[in-house]
Amino acid sequence: MRAPDHVRPAMPRGGSPVRVARLLATSLAALALVAGLFPLESASAATPAPTLAATSEPAPTSEPEAPAATDEPAPDAPGASEVKAPQAASPDPETPTPEQKATPTPPVAKVPMDRDDHRAGADQLAERDKAGDETLDAANPGNVPYPASGSGSGGDASSSRFELVAPKEAFVPAAAVVGFVAGDIISNAVFTNRSTMTAAQIASFIDGKVATCQSGYTCLEEYVETTPTRAADAYCAQYTGGANESAARIISKVSQACGINPQVLLVMLQKEQGLITHTWPSDWRFTIAMGMGCPDTADCDKTYYGFFNQVYGAARQMKIYGSSTYFTWYAPGGTRSIRYHPNSACGSSGVYVKNQATANLYYYTPYQPNAAALAAGFGTGDSCSSYGNRNFYSYFRLWFGSTGTGVTSVADGTMIKAEPHVYLVTGRKKVHITRETLAEYQRVFGAPRTVTAETAESIPNGGQASFFLRNATTGDVSLLQGGQRHHFSSCAQVSAWGGSCGTETVLASAEYTRVPAGAAITGWARRTSGGTIHQISGSTLIPIYNEANVAAITGGAVPYAAVMPAAKAAQYQVTATRWAPGRFIEPAASTRTYLPTWDSRLLYLPTWLYPAEMGLTRARDTGVPSTAYQGYTSGGTLAQFVKCGSTIYLPSRGTLQPVTAAAVAGFPVTTLDARTCGVLELSSAVPQTRVFVQGVGRSDVYVAEAGRWRHIASRGVMEALTGGRWPTVLRLADALIDHLPKGTRITSAVPPSGSVMQVRGTDPVYFTDGAKAWWISSWDIGEEFGIRSRHAVVSSREAIAALTVQTRNRLRPIVSCHDGYYVAAQGRLHRIALAGLGGLPGQGLAAATCGSLPKAAAAISGRLFVKVGTTTYVAEAGRMRALRAGETPASLNGGKTPTVLTWNAGTLAFVQAGSR
Repeated sequence: MRAPDHVRPAMPRGGSPVRVARLLATSLAALALVAGLFPLESASAATPAPTLAATSEPAPTSEPEAPAATDEPAPDAPGASEVKAPQAASPDPETPTPEQKATPTPPVAKVPMDRDDHRAGADQLAERDKAGDETLDAANPGNVPYPASGSGSGGDASSSRFELVAPKEAFVPAAAVVGFVAGDIISNAVFTNRSTMTAAQIASFIDGKVATCQSGYTCLEEYVETTPTRAADAYCAQYTGGANESAARIISKVSQACGINPQVLLVMLQKEQGLITHTWPSDWRFTIAMGMGCPDTADCDKTYYGFFNQVYGAARQMKIYGSSTYFTWYAPGGTRSIRYHPNSACGSSGVYVKNQATANLYYYTPYQPNAAALAAGFGTGDSCSSYGNRNFYSYFRLWFGSTGTGVTSVADGTMIKAEPHVYLVTGRKKVHITRETLAEYQRVFGAPRTVTAETAESIPNGGQASFFLRNATTGDVSLLQGGQRHHFSSCAQVSAWGGSCGTETVLASAEYTRVPAGAAITGWARRTSGGTIHQISGSTLIPIYNEANVAAITGGAVPYAAVMPAAKAAQYQVTATRWAPGRFIEPAASTRTYLPTWDSRLLYLPTWLYPAEMGLTRARDTGVPSTAYQGYTSGGTLAQFVKCGSTIYLPSRGTLQPVTAAAVAGFPVTTLDARTCGVLELSSAVPQTRVFVQGVGRSDVYVAEAGRWRHIASRGVMEALTGGRWPTVLRLADALIDHLPKGTRITSAVPPSGSVMQVRGTDPVYFTDGAKAWWISSWDIGEEFGIRSRHAVVSSREAIAALTVQTRNRLRPIVSCHDGYYVAAQGRLHRIALAGLGGLPGQGLAAATCGSLPKAAAAISGRLFVKVGTTTYVAEAGRMRALRAGETPASLNGGKTPTVLTWNAGTLAFVQAGSR
């Protein structure tokens, strides 16, 4: 958003204390008195200021005479016959004429501001006549001024008086102001350093102080004004005006022209009108933004109305204070009596004014804070408290760091010691170094330099040091350890190590990068320096036996493992010691070798032949003390067959092959933990129903059966065992074949039910059924059963020699099983009631055979109907009869639409022939 492209009207400031340099009205009265125009009736009388257009230039500021009369003379001011007033006709109005004198009086403070849209009564005003600038309000640091007559922002500023009352909902930090030295509020070097901020940096600073400007208002970040040109004089270089200049640009250009630190101007805008942080500023705030020309003893001078006139006039006045011999009340280099409050009963004290910059602040706001004001932080003190110079000091330190007083010799990156505390100075703040963190910080920043308590207190607090560091510029977060910083990759990782994003020790970039960069934080940690490395797993710390095991787990070098803070490590659950999955141990008090699992079992290794087949090496740790595997239990003997999850495997040449539980019935099976299974290569093949093995250099084949390995005598026997199909034969080391427990040799075998075999060189194809073998006379029938894909050609008749071959009985499409009758059609068995077969002949099959054949989900309801080509048939009188004209399956099935199966033509012909 932009402010309107014109000079905005502004609201006059109220209740400002008398600024000696700003008593322009009084100065004019003094000039008139010197010229003999009228008698001096009151030092607060003011000659009405001329009304200026928006582009008018204020008249040059003449040196004012002493402040209006009160009951106490101005501190360190000349006597009644020595007060200097400028000559009316003097060619240089900034140079006083010694001969002309007036009675000196001390400055008068402003009273608190009112945030309500009404004027306080006279009694209320008297009660609230507390000196000082605004207190800090949570919503609006600094207070809201309103005209003394009427409400809102209306009224004639030239004739209105303003009152200041305490803010509502004031935010009062508990911390007292530290480091404030009444005679050394800000150094000359800091006060006049105009290179601290560029216009862009000023704009960014202002923009960052107001998140959202309330609707209908123009905040400082949006304010623009067309400024006039001001010619160079003895105090400021030329200011070249411009159209629609932002507040930031005006502040920057005035700072450069008059040689005043732009940070000083920003702080003055805040302490005078709260403009830096205000989210709903009235127009009057911009009109009297710096309180320039607004004494409590007279109306505001319209000459200085407008944001530019206020900023330029105040900056120029600061130069006048230091350049004129007229301003001597607070001259640096001497002890001056400075009040605590405009009420003389509140007293004063001698203050040694160290420098011109501090004197300037007293000329502008002529009171020092008392102990109650300092103890209140930004809050309210007592009835004798004033706040202007306290707030200037506090705002400057809060926003910009040191005011250059007391710590000019303490540079960022320096460790300092003010008994009994040690600090690191970074980003113009001090970070408190605890006893726990001292050694680490000294490794990087060296031994602390002793300073006075006053010096340490004058540096703003930057919090307490921890091992968690954040780069103030980049946001990078690291752990300080071993004199290095170790980078965190995420807030979750910071939390895992006991830190919390947003609460780290913030270091300026220069100090952060001064800490050498080390290895990044990993998922590994130690609990003590040089101690066991632990893997971080959720809320658990898993100690790993040694670094060789750590490297085995990571598959490479040992990762960096920082020492976890003891308080955080204590929050983790610590497991028993672990070894790399698949790594073996040899206890110191035993001659045996074990495989330790991650669920705390020790599996005895009977032979190294097993690990070789599992793809594991002989990597092991010897001489392992019993304390290392404390908490482990015996897991029995590692078997040849192992189980991962719900699947049983036989390890073979580095790959674990899945097998069914029935295939290894009678064999021991060892269940492995998930971490060990995770390092093994598990095949995803279909589990084998029978397990055959063979030596890598041998031809003999063995089959697992009832806990023993049985040698298969010949190829024919092998074909019989497998139904004519050569099975998958797993390879094992020859030595392991020799090691296996052996059973009796298999010299003959019956092929499994449901096999389809043909002896090489002969025509008949047989379908095995228990101890029988049915002749398949046509593949049309074989396809109805879905068994053509099972056809296997065997090398000899040995494979079917043990079967009763039914050479005359052929396989029929209608069969009976232990659970009912079925019709074979299109690769499925369809269940049907006996009555529905219409007297068609069938044949019985063994239960195992029926179990090997695929079945349809739905049974046939009613009579059997089949379709061959375009003709539909019905089972009737032991044959399949074609439907006659006018007949439908439904009409023949009691009115219900039946299931109509599809048959091959060869199947129908076979059934119609009635052949056996």
